[in-house]
Amino acid sequence: YPAVLLVLFCTLLLANGTRASKVFTNVSTAVKLALILFMITTALAAFDVQNLQPFIPEEFGLAGVLRGATDSFFGFLGFDTVCALATETKDARRVAPMALFLGLLVSGGLTCLAGFALVSCVPAPALDPSAGFVSAFERLQLELPARLVAAG
Repeated sequence: YPAVLLVLFCTLLLANGTRASKVFTNVSTAVKLALILFMITTALAAFDVQNLQPFIPEEFGLAGVLRGATDSFFGFLGFDTVCALATETKDARRVAPMALFLGLLVSGGLTCLAGFALVSCVPAPALDPSAGFVSAFERLQLELPARLVAAG
């Protein structure tokens, strides 16, 4: 039943034209960025330098760092959409490279900052890999942030 509502919502959004889609995309992106910044600041508020020792745990080693870097790389595959939509801009030669660079810089920077914030507030072995921030906030007894992140 929720899938039917989602399809109807998307159909109505597309039927209203590109302006409505643009507004929806901008609002949903702002909400996602706000949630990410909330998670980072909440985790950094519980910063404990002891959680960073050792900086690369022995059970992961260099292979674990490279595996994480590979996983993070595949999170950037959405940038092909930016390239495909570049033809829709008025000055594609100037705007598209800047959009790609800024997008990679912001998303890469937020990814690194979120990872650092997460392991600085709770020891890495205590984190649930499938729900890192939720498990960290629950361990820190921060119920409202845990619920907000789980819902987001």
